[in-house]
Amino acid sequence: SVLRVPWADLEPKKGEYNFSYLEADLARAKKYGKSVRLTISGGYNAPDWLKAAVPTVTYVKPTQHGDGVRVTVPALWNTTYKDAYGALMRKVAERFGADVDAVSVCGFDQACGFSLGPDDAKPLWKKIGYSKATHLNTAKWATDLYAKLFKNQLLLFYYSDTFGDFTTAQDTVNYAVAQYGKPRIGLLNEGLNVKRDEVVKGFFYDYGASGGMIGYQTLWN
Repeated sequence: SVLRVPWADLEPKKGEYNFSYLEADLARAKKYGKSVRLTISGGYNAPDWLKAAVPTVTYVKPTQHGDGVRVTVPALWNTTYKDAYGALMRKVAERFGADVDAVSVCGFDQACGFSLGPDDAKPLWKKIGYSKATHLNTAKWATDLYAKLFKNQLLLFYYSDTFGDFTTAQDTVNYAVAQYGKPRIGLLNEGLNVKRDEVVKGFFYDYGASGGMIGYQTLWN
């Protein structure tokens, strides 16, 4: 079973945690003998108090139904952001680490709330210090954080692009494999929604063909 929880629901006020939702769902999964993949999404799902404390970018995020929703995304590489998200994840790991089988590493991808938006958002990000280097360094930081906190769990990475470029995702996965070994690293693909150019298809399928774990979410519902 997949358990996705927005950061804002877990820490509506700084340092005040509400884990009742996690407790109830994990207890239900245990009752029925289900394995659990946990995703704590930050980015535009971060709490308002955090967004007020760091640089942000606001844009209209396209949806699958053709309309859009206005979202505000914090600077992922900002020290205040990383300190706060790291503190949250330490609490989650201490309390619930033994109850989950896999965790989504939330450091760069849109499935975890980190979408940087359409191409016209690029100038806004650059204005507050975005670069591919800062993005990749943040993804590596998140990888190390999760690997340290969840020592016995599978680490899963959503394979998504940034402004149409998949190299940050590829470099992050390669880093994770080099540091922690392929048996611990899984690669997820958004199935029918993925951009299917040959580079993406090649990297994803090659990862599976070489012994890595890959998985699909074929339909949104």
